[in-house]
Amino acid sequence: MAWKKEQLEQLRAKRAESEELRRQREQELEDQKEYKRQEADKAYQEWLLATDRRKADAEEQRREAEDEAERLVEEEAREKKELADEAYRLWVEMKKQESLYTHSLAFKILSFEEEAKRRWPSTPWLPTGNSVPRQFVSSGDNRRKTLEKPLVLTVRGVRSKGAMKTPQTAQRAKSAKL
Repeated sequence: MAWKKEQLEQLRAKRAESEELRRQREQELEDQKEYKRQEADKAYQEWLLATDRRKADAEEQRREAEDEAERLVEEEAREKKELADEAYRLWVEMKKQESLYTHSLAFKILSFEEEAKRRWPSTPWLPTGNSVPRQFVSSGDNRRKTLEKPLVLTVRGVRSKGAMKTPQTAQRAKSAKL
């Protein structure tokens, strides 16, 4: 029976050893699971921090963009106000100048001229009929001739059918045309 006891002892030892190996494997698996869980947790924490950083950066950029847009709007409003003030000052100055001009002598002269043009037309009176008054025009070619010879004035304008030219007047008319 000693060999039976020995075999039982060996069998118990083998069982204990296999039980120990199984526990070690389970412990190793548990350790590996714990290690993987810790690594996953660490990666998750890093991802969470990176996400928070990205969100913070995006929020900061958005705030900066809003501040810049607000600054531009304020700058534009300020420039518009300055431009409007300058335009108003210029308009007031123009009105002052206009007021001074309307009280000046030059304005009064111009307004009198305009009023005179409206009241009295610049064209002279024309007769209502179809007739044109006769005009006597001198030949005006040489004054000496007029001293030597008697001056004959030619009649220009409407001629009657019965009027005839004299030789002297015809010759003077030709010389006046030349």
